[in-house]
Amino acid sequence: MNTKQINNMSAKLYRIGVLIICFVQFSSFSVTAQVVEPGTTQEHLKPLEYFVGTWKFSGMQFNRGVTGTMTFEWDLNKNILIRRTHAVPNDERDAGGTDMFVILWDAKNKRILERGYGGYGGYGQGKWTQTDQGWRSTGLGNWTLWNGKQTINKASYIVKNKNEFVLKATNQKEGKKEPFTTELTLTRVTELASEDNSRIPWDWLLGHWNIESSDGKTSKVHWDQPDSDGDYLIGKWKHEDGTWLMEIVGWRPDSKTLTSQQYGSNGVYGEANFTEFLSRRRMKGSFHRREANGKIVKGTVEVHRVQDDLVKSRMVHSDGTVVTETITRVSTTDEKSILRTKDEISKKVIKYFDSAFDGDLKYAESFYADDVEVMINKLKVSGKKAYIERLTKIQKVLFKDMKFIDLHVHTNYFSDEALASNGKTFGDIRSKTIWSNAWAELQAVGRITKKNVTFPIHCDFRWENGKVVEMLAYYDPAVMNEEIAALEVSGK
Repeated sequence: MNTKQINNMSAKLYRIGVLIICFVQFSSFSVTAQVVEPGTTQEHLKPLEYFVGTWKFSGMQFNRGVTGTMTFEWDLNKNILIRRTHAVPNDERDAGGTDMFVILWDAKNKRILERGYGGYGGYGQGKWTQTDQGWRSTGLGNWTLWNGKQTINKASYIVKNKNEFVLKATNQKEGKKEPFTTELTLTRVTELASEDNSRIPWDWLLGHWNIESSDGKTSKVHWDQPDSDGDYLIGKWKHEDGTWLMEIVGWRPDSKTLTSQQYGSNGVYGEANFTEFLSRRRMKGSFHRREANGKIVKGTVEVHRVQDDLVKSRMVHSDGTVVTETITRVSTTDEKSILRTKDEISKKVIKYFDSAFDGDLKYAESFYADDVEVMINKLKVSGKKAYIERLTKIQKVLFKDMKFIDLHVHTNYFSDEALASNGKTFGDIRSKTIWSNAWAELQAVGRITKKNVTFPIHCDFRWENGKVVEMLAYYDPAVMNEEIAALEVSGK
């Protein structure tokens, strides 16, 4: 066979090969077109449109308290609804679980079918049916766990309104008498931009809280919101060693960041920035701070409001150190303030009034602090020296034979959590507050007018370090003024 014949044969074989390939491709396309015919099942799944979106939840899952998120989203052609769940146990933050369910229309059996896959390798399927309250999911056969054991699952989706539904479920595990129960309240998460982009996605902690740290430290903090329309707080911290820290916490809507700035005693300062909001009660972020010894500490932090009155935090330092905190609300019904009448301070007050009858001003010298502030009705007297001069005039010039009838004295040892005024507690004002209250009928003889006088008097004494640093006195000044006027007329 010569070269020309070989070339002609090759050309024929090439044309045959092309024809075969074209035939195979055409045949393959025809078969595919017959098996996968264009169509849609949207009509059957349309009632599930309610669930599409992101939901935050909290409640009980398999007998454990959890928080987390659940999302429903359509595939490209809206013929499949995909549900994903991420749940985190309240008592074990690092043990979060996930699952995914594919929900579709089962055309053969005329039902809505779901096929689920658990984060640990479990799998199963069920069917959805509509009810008066929402939807019910019933397992088709058993759910198979990662270890091969079986469970029987039932669930109800109870629709409350357009933005809230309740998921109730039972899971009867093989070999267990009692089923595991689930009851979650789910709230729709709307995009901040679609409502109010300026509002914070976190529930503020307000009021007084105690903090116990895993490193043995304890603190108290009071968070106050000066402006109810503003997303910021002022926090005042007091640590067990007596040091203080002031904090301002605010929401930055443009960057969607919750920022805390802190400045405290001995050069302490710090900052925390939260950017991940898993729910209105759980957030994550980063922190760095300078401690009193000059050491810089930085790392990540997570805060979880487990209950209204209980918050847990977890800080992981850059060197791997983990510090956890338990933060509990201080109940205003648990003030533990104490009122006493037989204590040493009350006895000092009684002795002070008795010394006035004797005209003994030496006791008054030891009774008052050097910088005592005295308010007599509307008259202010500053300092012990000035007030002793006033007492000397009253007892040595204006009146004699002074005594206090039906004297009553008690002393209040106020708890730091007790309310003082304007919504503040005594702990907000100072670290320790002790007030003595006294009232009596004052009887005396005017040195100028020679009149016997009687009038009620009420006095309050605030104590620090065993001395009176503040005094309030209330009485009708008419008798006093009459004696002063007589003194001026006498020219003495």
